[in-house]
Amino acid sequence: MQTSVNYQPQYSQYEIKPIPVYPYSLNLYMNYPQEDIEINEFEIFGLDRLKLLKEIENHQIRSTVPLNENTKLLDVIKNNTYINLKENSSTYSSVKEKYEERRKDYLSHYILKLAYCQTEDLRDWFIKQECILFQIRWNNSSKSEKQGFVQSLNLNLENVSMKEKEKLRDKLETLISLKSNVKNGEELSRLFSNKNYFKINFEEVLDLVQSRSVLIKNGLAYVPDEEIISVIISKYKSFLTESMEYLSSIYNKLLKEDNDRLDPILKNIANQYIDEGYTAGNNGVINHQDIPNLTKYFPLCMQNLQKSLQMESHLRHGGRMQYGLFLKGIGVSLEESLLFWKKAFSKKFNDDQFQKGYAYNIRHSYGMEGKRTNYSPFSCSKIIMTNPPSTGDHHGCPFRHASTTVLEKMLYQTGINKNHVPEICSLAKLGHYQLACTKMLTIFTNANEEEVENVIHPNRYFDQSYPESEYNKNKKQSSNTMDTQKTVSMEF
Repeated sequence: MQTSVNYQPQYSQYEIKPIPVYPYSLNLYMNYPQEDIEINEFEIFGLDRLKLLKEIENHQIRSTVPLNENTKLLDVIKNNTYINLKENSSTYSSVKEKYEERRKDYLSHYILKLAYCQTEDLRDWFIKQECILFQIRWNNSSKSEKQGFVQSLNLNLENVSMKEKEKLRDKLETLISLKSNVKNGEELSRLFSNKNYFKINFEEVLDLVQSRSVLIKNGLAYVPDEEIISVIISKYKSFLTESMEYLSSIYNKLLKEDNDRLDPILKNIANQYIDEGYTAGNNGVINHQDIPNLTKYFPLCMQNLQKSLQMESHLRHGGRMQYGLFLKGIGVSLEESLLFWKKAFSKKFNDDQFQKGYAYNIRHSYGMEGKRTNYSPFSCSKIIMTNPPSTGDHHGCPFRHASTTVLEKMLYQTGINKNHVPEICSLAKLGHYQLACTKMLTIFTNANEEEVENVIHPNRYFDQSYPESEYNKNKKQSSNTMDTQKTVSMEF
């Protein structure tokens, strides 16, 4: 059984045409694929692309190393088992192998692009990871591969002549000196002579303007050849943003012939990221009266929900779902959960009102009502990327949804060392929400950064922070076993 992948939205500024071959390992995927693909291959390609992008994200969560210096991330991409991303054409054993691998790269991009076009948060995540992937691949490509690829893009770049370059020598050498910290006149002259420059409208390279990496004259930026990546990334982001917004607007129309088959597959692919599973450990018996005393071990999102619940004696549906499933995940039984929520709501609702208005939903979340689905606690991805809080809500991720002022106040109230608050807020402001949460966990547990796992789930945060969790007990036992083995070895 086959399904046709023929995406043909029309953009006046981009030429849409069939692709008979894949000439470069580098790609901006600006021409829509027109190939037949088997339905099972369609899902496999999309999921493999997702796994690769998730590996990139998981590495980036803990890394603050610039992309052009991040050798570990390069290894992640080169050694991944999902999509072969060879940058050197000579390493392929045959023309057929090169075609098949580049075809998978191309089609998997578009399948995942279609799966992630539905919401702004999904689009933002996809665009961010794809741009990181492209930049790492660019850094690892040969000079000839880069040159051929750039020429194929028909960018709005004008080569700076030797005559014009010489006129600007003093200003360009000053930039080189600031960038490379070279003061020696002869060395500066050598570096200047080896550089080629291009002119482009400064608005297309605002990141380079901000970092003072280019000379600005008469509205034009003079870009050295090694910084062309910024021009390409800017174009790539613009195209991805526009094309994904367009795909979102025509999603149902696009799938009308294969909606029954493709829509469930695409939704499953998207949910693979949002619904990262969590298997609850054995944290012992946690009674409803224990919960307030355990709050200090909760991630900030759950601390905020507990505090709001205590202040208002109520949470809206989004907050009850996020917090209720988290409590379920740490080991609070259905019976204890009913007691907890009943007591928390008692200032506003009597027993009869609670039973009629809320008890059913609590039992439902434990799989005891309705379809008897045993719901899992929400992952960080789901909290960050779906159902953002509105006025009066308290659910969501504070690192993602709270203002800097509110976030600072929340952090100070946790009792965390105030000297660390600016660093955590800075990470959140840069969009590193899970890294900010991981930093908070590292500070709270007073552990080395290498000892703390990336925070990808609120319940995994609790597992690492709560001393009596099964996770920490196993970790301690493993450490003791290793120490015993070392002692035996030394005695022998």
